[in-house]
This record gives sequence, C-alpha cells and structure tokens, in this order.
Amino acid sequence: MKKFLIDTNSWLVIVRYYLAFDENNRLFEFLQASLENESIVLIDKVFTECSFQAKGLVIKELPFLKEKRLHTKTTEILPYPKFFNLIENQFCDAFQRKQLEDYEFETLKNKHLESADVKLVLLAKELMNDNEVALITEETRKQNDHKPFCKIPVMCDELKINCITIADFLTESELHIAIE
Repeated sequence: MKKFLIDTNSWLVIVRYYLAFDENNRLFEFLQASLENESIVLIDKVFTECSFQAKGLVIKELPFLKEKRLHTKTTEILPYPKFFNLIENQFCDAFQRKQLEDYEFETLKNKHLESADVKLVLLAKELMNDNEVALITEETRKQNDHKPFCKIPVMCDELKINCITIADFLTESELHIAIE
C-alpha cells in the first residue's frame, strides 16, 4: 500500500483551500478513511504543530485528527550516521552557516533534527523499505526564510523520496471534487 506523509503547512492548505469546496464531505471522509487505513501517516509532531498554527484551524475542521491512535510517535525516529553528515553539508545553506557561531549552529541543528520536517523525511525514508511512499508538501526548493537548513523538497531529492504537492496527491488518489 502506498503511504502518504503530509507536512503541517499542507494540512493547513487542505483545510483553507480545498475543504471549502467539499460540499458533499468527500474530501473529509477520504482523509479520515485514509488515516484509519494508514495510507496517510500523521506524525505526532505534525499534529502538535497543527494544534498551534492558525489557532488550531486544522484540528477544528478535521476533528478526527485528535484520535491519538492515528498518530505515529516520533520518539524512536532517529537520524542515522550518514544523515548527520547530510545535515551539516548538503542540507545546510553555506552562507547562513557562515553567519553563525559554532555553538549557535549546533543549537539550531539539534532543534532542526527534532523538527516535524526532519522527522517526516526520516520516517519516509524508513517506510520506503517496505512501501511506496510520498511526502506531501507545498514547500518549494528555494530558500527564502533565511534559515540555515534546506526545505523538505531538497532533502527528499537527495534521499530519493517522492515529494509531491497536495494537487498531485489528490489527482493520484483519484478523488474528484466538483466545484459548482
């Protein structure tokens, strides 16, 4: 079965821009059923971020996300040795890195390693051993946030993880939402 991992911002985009046209609750029911059958994987860190972003809008509109049994815990998802090298080299913006003292970089790196984005990428890589996997994000490859670490699509490219947009995901799932 194909597994889909959705980042926090994409959940917010789904609620704000797609759910609004879901008059027959087809998208709502599809998302709920996909979480139940584990084709969509929701990690605990994404749930936590969804609880705080936009005043918890995602959780308000998709209340089934509150069900803890649907959450994948990330405490056991740890970076492997090669990943540390990737974080410090390929996944790091050299210009931003030079602006930081070593201790500042280490602090930011440790925070980044515990972020929902990194946990999603690590879990996607782990799940690829037994499943076809796609990580869903609306992020672009271009750095525009002045952070020292690259975005999800860049990490996915390097690790050969399929990275798609919400529109691609909905097209692939063959869920047709009519806008009338």
